[in-house]
Amino acid sequence: MFRGFIETTRGARKLTRYFKTIAELNQLQALLTKGSNDNLLLALNIVQKLGMANYWLWDNLVYLKKAKFVKSDVDFNYYANLGWTFGLVFSILLALKNIKENLDQEAKLARNPDSKGDLNKSLANVRAARSKLIWNLIANLGDLTVSSNAIQLPHKLLGSGFNDG
Repeated sequence: MFRGFIETTRGARKLTRYFKTIAELNQLQALLTKGSNDNLLLALNIVQKLGMANYWLWDNLVYLKKAKFVKSDVDFNYYANLGWTFGLVFSILLALKNIKENLDQEAKLARNPDSKGDLNKSLANVRAARSKLIWNLIANLGDLTVSSNAIQLPHKLLGSGFNDG
């Protein structure tokens, strides 16, 4: 009874994803235009955006193939998950870099409290930002288990896949 509803809803959700490739590429262009004094940060962001743009592109092709707009024997899902895995790995590296910078910022505040501001408020803001960074890291690590399983990466490296649960 609900099978058709579920299939239709799943497809409708996918429709909103079509422009995410363009959004990733626009963000990449903005990064390149702006530049950065931190070459490592810039490189991590570039590769992360390229990975995610690749993911969205192939993911769109998966949907178009299911909707019979595209006919192909190519496993678009494999390439989508490959892009997602690359995007996630570099998102994790960015998160770790940002967490380290956040910890450095907290240590700097503790060593040299700003005489103009409230130290407790500044420390609370830094810690709240770190909490968001850590939750983002955890989410990316969870997604990485799914995407890497889809491309058989843990199977190839460890002999068995990760438990998606």
